[in-house]
Amino acid sequence: MKNQLFFAAVLLMFAACNDPIFYTISQEVEPKDPRINGGPTNFTSFNNAMYVASGNTLHRYTKDGWDKKEKVPQPDGRIIRLAATGNYLYALCRKDESTVIKRYPNKSNKWEEIGGETGSYKDLQSIYEAGDKVFIGAENNDFFTFFRIDDSASANAAIKKITGVPIPKGENKEHAGELCGAAFNGSYYYLCTKDTYVMEKDKDDKDIGIAGIFQLDISANTASRIDSSKDKGFTGIINLDDINIAAITREGILYNVKAGSVTKTNISMDSMSNGALAIWTHKDKPSQRLLLAARQDSLEYSVYTGYTYGYLELELDSTKPNGIKDGAVFTEPGKKAISSIEDSNNDLYKSTIGKHPVTHLFQTPDDVDSKRILFASTQKSGVWSYREREWNAEE
Repeated sequence: MKNQLFFAAVLLMFAACNDPIFYTISQEVEPKDPRINGGPTNFTSFNNAMYVASGNTLHRYTKDGWDKKEKVPQPDGRIIRLAATGNYLYALCRKDESTVIKRYPNKSNKWEEIGGETGSYKDLQSIYEAGDKVFIGAENNDFFTFFRIDDSASANAAIKKITGVPIPKGENKEHAGELCGAAFNGSYYYLCTKDTYVMEKDKDDKDIGIAGIFQLDISANTASRIDSSKDKGFTGIINLDDINIAAITREGILYNVKAGSVTKTNISMDSMSNGALAIWTHKDKPSQRLLLAARQDSLEYSVYTGYTYGYLELELDSTKPNGIKDGAVFTEPGKKAISSIEDSNNDLYKSTIGKHPVTHLFQTPDDVDSKRILFASTQKSGVWSYREREWNAEE
């Protein structure tokens, strides 16, 4: 009888070890205490360094690792978002009840506040970089517009108006929409807005939101809306390469953006997109490239609701007309041979970063770190990175 019980226990243990649930549990990684806590900002690179912020603190990362906080010049105020050009690092900050943009010269260690032609749009909400230019999203009484920053101008005149952007006047309530991204194809800049563009009323006299993408000729300083189809709700836009640009909707559907047109593709995440997009390139095989897109399958964050967060991957091919490999679909990391994680270990992905809402993704360029480390900002769990074949909080 004892032998029978022993063999039954062995069989039970063997079955458990081969159960997918138990295997996934076995892949769980002991979490590290994050160096950068909370809900960090986006990442940007400037002067051979990567920057990210959380709360009032700006952090700097180089090939030698993270600098001590006291060595990093601080812009003062709660840092909302970062952007950079070849000349300046920019920080959108909230201080007291107002928002301001500050710039940090690469030949100085002092921050200076910039101003300009914002008019009544004093609530500066976002900054996005594209093609060595920075664009500003601003709001006034639930109406939105955007501006550009002129690097060559003095600090008090750096913010410039853009002609062709709808501004509400009288009964005309049309406006540009909330800015959620920018891209550049070598000829034009493209500014992506969420579905807050008021253009008409429905049968109940409620405003209908219209998503819009604007094409900007920087030499003429003129923008024109090239897409305003209803119910798209764009959340982000990105350069797939030097020419091809893609925008993504809240529903996770990709659109191609070209001169004068925005075209729907048959590629979808099959989950909600929060707009966090990045390009990943294999550090040793530059032809292997992926579009990374953060997903959000639940509006409420909980590590107990299942592996519905993290990000998905889409294989790219710059030789194709839209920059996407033929037949490519969004896939969880580790499920295909070309992936941002090694060893095709999808279970390890699901037990780590797959549990957390990702708000920003960034791979270091060579001039910052030749190891091409992939970083992520999470909603509540600080900055993470992919090192030594696993995702974990960055120490």
